Amino acid sequence: MKNQSTRRVSSTGMSSRRTLLKSAAFGAAGMVFASPVAAQLRIVVSGAQFTPLPIAIPDFASSDPTFGREVADIVRANLRRSGLFSPLDSSEMANMVGDVQAEPDFAQWQSKNVDAVLMGQVERGQQIQSSVRVWDTRAQVQVEGRSLASDATDASAWRRIAHIVSDAVYTSLTGESGYFDTKIVYVAESGPKANRVKRLAIMDQDGENLQ
Repeated sequence: MKNQSTRRVSSTGMSSRRTLLKSAAFGAAGMVFASPVAAQLRIVVSGAQFTPLPIAIPDFASSDPTFGREVADIVRANLRRSGLFSPLDSSEMANMVGDVQAEPDFAQWQSKNVDAVLMGQVERGQQIQSSVRVWDTRAQVQVEGRSLASDATDASAWRRIAHIVSDAVYTSLTGESGYFDTKIVYVAESGPKANRVKRLAIMDQDGENLQ
């Protein structure tokens, strides 16, 4: 997996917002493997109710629009599940796709009360190649830029790219390491009750890609 990152541009537009996100991210670290009920609890920071960061993630630009949407869907789901981000509903981004070649229309995103936007593109051939840029819409600066490439013969490579992108967004906006590109190892049981067979199994942190 090739991973090239561009220099991060300093931003003060969301400094206080990121401080809250960082505090919340630290508190959320112990919730990574919490039960579904616990994971739905809102994160509390300094005694006040924490509001997840509004972020826009249009479908990734791609010669295969369905593929671009699937990759973006995983990123949106990862960030939403963290409890720290509130991805803009897809209905608010109808007919929009990521454009990594140009600056976003900051006024447009500000009118939707979005504090950050992720633009991405992805193509699948002999390799899966993706480029992403994360923007602070308030300060109107780029806070992350990255290019990824992976062998397309690995059926799960595209999912891993989506998880790595999720980590990049998480880290650039919270200052903490992401956890989306991780695996869960557990003991799976099968067979009749009187003769259960146990084996080690592994899956992505989102419960997919069971092996």
